[in-house]
This record gives sequence, structure tokens and C-alpha cells, in this order.
Amino acid sequence: MARKKRPRADVEIYLEDQCPRIGCGRRGITILSIGPKWARFKETATGRTGKLAKRDWDFRYKKALAREQANKV
Repeated sequence: MARKKRPRADVEIYLEDQCPRIGCGRRGITILSIGPKWARFKETATGRTGKLAKRDWDFRYKKALAREQANKV
């Protein structure tokens, strides 16, 4: 029986105890929604959902995009 493929992550962010349901470290996530107070996302490895405060999300997302740009060059 063939295994189901995991969905591709939108971005890989680094969490430091901000989302205990998902855990710490670098996580591949799919963005579900970004609102005025919260950013909601889903981890691609386990399928668990989480949310971060908008100010934390902006900081983590900006760092993740910078890391991706540095890896492409």
C-alpha cells in the first residue's frame, strides 16, 4: 500500500516554546490564516494546528524568509 504524501510546507520557522502543542525547533508549516491578532498555521509533519500572536509571527516569519533567501544564493 502506498504511503500518503505530506503536503509541502509554505515556510520553515523556528519556534522557542511559543507553541507547546507543536514543540520547539525548526518546523515546516502551512499558513492557514493571518488575522489582526493571531496567525494560525498547521505543522506539515504531524498535522497539528497552532497559533502565534501577530507580533511574534511577524518576527519569526521575517527571519524564516531571510534564512530561505540566504540558502538560495
